[in-house]
Order: sequence, then C-alpha cells, then structure tokens
Amino acid sequence: MAASLFEILRSVPDHRRREGQRFELATVLLALEAAVAEALRAFTPQLCRSCFAASGYDTV
Repeated sequence: MAASLFEILRSVPDHRRREGQRFELATVLLALEAAVAEALRAFTPQLCRSCFAASGYDTV
C-alpha cells in the first residue's frame, strides 16, 4: 500500500529547537502544502487568461 503524504512528511527530520516545536513538523508542512496548492488553484485561471491573451485566442 502506498504511503500517505502525511506519513511521508513525518519522515522529514525536524531540526527546530525545543521551544520552536509547538506543532509536529509534519502537520506544519501539510498545512503549508495545502495553502500553496490553494494559492495555485486560485491563481491558475489568471495565468491561463494571460497566456491565451498573449497567444491571440479570444476565449479561455
């Protein structure tokens, strides 16, 4: 069975000092990945429109 993303992130070594470990590193990385994915999803239509406009197409 394939490992989940969270399981993979749990294998990343945590080099933070003790006082910087309020949350498990895997949880922080998973939240960061979700935020980046959402930002890309929200921004992609703008990129597509500008690409089509630059190429001369009328509609997306």
